[in-house]
Amino acid sequence: MTTAGRLTAAVKNRRTANIAVLVGAQTVNLGGVLVVTALFAPADFGRFATLFAVAAMVGGASPLRLEVAATTATEADAAQLIRAAMRSNLVAAAATGIIALTCHTVWGQLDGGALAESAALAAVTYAIAAAGTYTYARVRERRYMRVSGSKLLTAAVQVAGQVAASVVMPTPAGLLAAAAVGYGAGTLLLLTPTPTGGITLPPMRDVLRRHRAFMLAAAPAGIVSAVAVNLPVAASGVALGTVAAADVALALRIGALPSALLGQALMPLLLGEITHRVRTDAALALPTFMRALRGLTAAGCVSVAAVVAAGWWLIPVVLGEQWHGVGLALLLLSPFLLGQFAVAPVSQSLNAAGRNATQLVWDVARLAATAAVFGAAAAGVIGYRACLLWFSAMMAAAYAAHVALTRAALAGLPDASRKEPVAATATAAYR
Repeated sequence: MTTAGRLTAAVKNRRTANIAVLVGAQTVNLGGVLVVTALFAPADFGRFATLFAVAAMVGGASPLRLEVAATTATEADAAQLIRAAMRSNLVAAAATGIIALTCHTVWGQLDGGALAESAALAAVTYAIAAAGTYTYARVRERRYMRVSGSKLLTAAVQVAGQVAASVVMPTPAGLLAAAAVGYGAGTLLLLTPTPTGGITLPPMRDVLRRHRAFMLAAAPAGIVSAVAVNLPVAASGVALGTVAAADVALALRIGALPSALLGQALMPLLLGEITHRVRTDAALALPTFMRALRGLTAAGCVSVAAVVAAGWWLIPVVLGEQWHGVGLALLLLSPFLLGQFAVAPVSQSLNAAGRNATQLVWDVARLAATAAVFGAAAAGVIGYRACLLWFSAMMAAAYAAHVALTRAALAGLPDASRKEPVAATATAAYR
């Protein structure tokens, strides 16, 4: 085998190993949810799930998308952006804990348990935010194996900790603390120092001014996106009734499994390569994006079709005939599920191309379309099936529009000379 052939084989092996570890992490995560739900009372797990959702939302928004800005910034700017993001994370986590403690005080529930729960909520919020921030920092350096290992370690430690909490501290605070330890362990694995010797770091104020569009547009877009993702389940109960809402919620959860196991697992690797091209060789950014999109679309067609078919035939058998409506909901939602699988893992490419305002407008339009469809159902203008079909079609169209916007943005990047050196070897991208 020639030297080029050996390098190509090494890259393929590293890529396969990365994908295997990422999918393994998602599998451990999903399996852990099943185990933990069996060990805790529904009320305790429900409270934990609610508080964890708050932590995930705050932790996801607290870096103000500065970590995404770092993926395409110069090395000096990137170091300052990560520092600014971590400071913002700390402030947001502390504020979350203080607000939780204040609420317990106002409601007359201040005791040791409330103090522990508030502290655990602040800790997990910071841990989630830190893990996300440093994930983007390592993605910028194309250290994908480090990112993969971090996600697997996070899932394993979190599940082990929550199983232990069922014995030592069987409360929502115990579950939150275990999650914080899991994300903290993953973050420690990501803390690889980036050499900055000889690099003059610019003033923080100048760096933030250069990348202010990420704070002013991309960060609000992330919050709007989180609301849009969760709105269908919340709106179903009002617009379609509790039984239909249960079918929709379960269909969305089952339909998201392919994306959770594979699509989102591939996100660091795919986005890392796209942002690397944006930073070093803009002419290759669009071909890299399209190659990733074609692969995700092909995998999505197969996996979503398999899930819909399995849901149609197996759910009534496994869960009982009362859940037969889930199969129909999966079928009606399949265009949306395919669009989500194919586009979501590379959706940050639009921000990476500097079109932060465009991303915000798109997210607002998606939220408005979702609200309009379920509002029409609540008003009795359309029925259950029409509601899901319209929602699915509009979301598929929205994802298609996102692809068109991203293609135009990447095609319009200035074809400047390389700003930073490219990895010297083919395997350097998969450390």
